[in-house]
Amino acid sequence: MRGLENQPLTTAQQSEFLAFAQEDPRGSSFMVYNPSKLAGQISQWKDHLSWISPFYAMKSNPIEPLISDIAKNGLGFDCASKFEIKTALDLGTKPEHIVFSNSVKEEKDLEYALQNNVLMTTADTYDELVKIKSVSDKFKVLWRLSIKENNAEKLATIFSNKFGDDLESIEEADSRFKQISDMGIKLHGIHFHCGSGPDGSSTFSKAIEMAKSCIVLGRKYGHSMEVLNMGGGYPSGILPKNLIKDLKATENDPLGYKVMAEPGRYMSSNTCHLGFRILGKRVKSGKVCYHINDSLYHSFNCNLMDGVSFEKSTDQFYSSWENGKSSQVKKEDLTNGSIFGMTCDGYDIIANNINVPEMNVGDWIFMGGMGSYTYGPKSFFNGMNALERIFVYEGRQEAEIGAGEKEVLDAKF
Repeated sequence: MRGLENQPLTTAQQSEFLAFAQEDPRGSSFMVYNPSKLAGQISQWKDHLSWISPFYAMKSNPIEPLISDIAKNGLGFDCASKFEIKTALDLGTKPEHIVFSNSVKEEKDLEYALQNNVLMTTADTYDELVKIKSVSDKFKVLWRLSIKENNAEKLATIFSNKFGDDLESIEEADSRFKQISDMGIKLHGIHFHCGSGPDGSSTFSKAIEMAKSCIVLGRKYGHSMEVLNMGGGYPSGILPKNLIKDLKATENDPLGYKVMAEPGRYMSSNTCHLGFRILGKRVKSGKVCYHINDSLYHSFNCNLMDGVSFEKSTDQFYSSWENGKSSQVKKEDLTNGSIFGMTCDGYDIIANNINVPEMNVGDWIFMGGMGSYTYGPKSFFNGMNALERIFVYEGRQEAEIGAGEKEVLDAKF
């Protein structure tokens, strides 16, 4: 299945993915991580946004091989908790390459960050500033702005309803930075986070203009404003030209500040394929329905929290592997069907209407573009597990796999 990525797997890749399934044909769903996909995203970032230091948003996908490669490539980490900070430090990440980017934090988490010299953090209320100062005045605080989206209906997550300072005018901003200064607190910079979705936000230009105005106003009251953190909201896949153009407003800016960002899905989305299998098959109301060994409470949580939908998809299935051979799925062989999650919740439906090929219980399905907000949010609902195994795709050739020595499996891609 294409999933959220349009690039289909090659025959060699399909064969290697099937080899993973053959290790435990009756096992739970699993994830296949492709390091070359991450390398491509990092390379694209360096080619087009070299002046912006990326701090990977760990929440988007915290699997060990991915975040280990992030660290090896010298990227920083955007962490929201003590656990994420510890994870980043355990990878050998320098404290100055970690931002505690949660504007409402636990005091004990702040204490842990302080003990480990992770000092850059965010705030968007006076109370949070007081909390941070009560732990230590060593923290380098970035003031988070609320960004109202231009095209909110196209995004999966809108942050302005929950986070950020709702500054409505220059006068209000001026008053805010004066009051913070009067509190005996000096801000280290500005932070914003545009809305999140597979296609990214279209509001960066407005957000950058607002942030630069705040840097000028803040310095008026003694705030150093050394950092502009442009948060997340970047698309998966290719960086659009209009986005690059908008972000260039921060390159070599005479105002003089360090530019950083917190890309999550941009780095992780296309790095992973999800492998799952069919547990049951039935016909309801004249429509074929397949039960799979994953659910909305596990990998497909992305349907709930990330705006993903496979409803009414007609071209998800593109290849079939039967009797050791790969063949193209023909449109005339597809029929309207449903895919159900494995839990006992009647709402656990991956897609009510989706064009599917004929499949059987035990068949494996592989879906692309499942690297963001799939592994991290998974639960143990109904006492059911998913994604218990993570494989790393190494690009082996079909001849090296030795599929003929194992049980021959059928699969759909």
